[in-house]
Amino acid sequence: MNKRGLSPVIATVLLIAVSFLVILVFWFSINSLIKNESKKISSGLDEVSLEVKSVQLQGNGDLLVRVKRNSGPGELSGISFVISDGSNGVVFEIKTSLKELEEKTFTIPKEKILGLVSIKSVSVAPIIISSSNQEVQKNIVNEKQIEISNTINLAGDNTTVETRKLIIID
Repeated sequence: MNKRGLSPVIATVLLIAVSFLVILVFWFSINSLIKNESKKISSGLDEVSLEVKSVQLQGNGDLLVRVKRNSGPGELSGISFVISDGSNGVVFEIKTSLKELEEKTFTIPKEKILGLVSIKSVSVAPIIISSSNQEVQKNIVNEKQIEISNTINLAGDNTTVETRKLIIID
């Protein structure tokens, strides 16, 4: 009777090799998962938070909108303003940069808002520079609804409008 089996040294080497192979497979699968999820997280860091502080109509018809940038990372390259009279709206983009917690007043020329009867809301959407160095417009992050006493009437008549309140959309 000649029994042949694995020597303890060969069995140990095979066990270590199989364990190493299992660790490698586990590492590559977890590593790719971590890279994919970290890209999603880093894209969320590009969010810029803006807030409309005030809206005022000048005597010459220009619209002054005061915007504050809240704290948070991201490189702002511009702001899109959406001005609405409740049924119609216009979009106006301004190339600008705001540092964190900085406030700035922007002038929107009357020529850009001529088609509106009144102004019931002003919304802002940040334009940021992405990680691939391209400008990307984000969703509207803040909307200022004009109260009935502050409704800006471009037509010059005494049109009554419903009361609206400040709505912040994040």
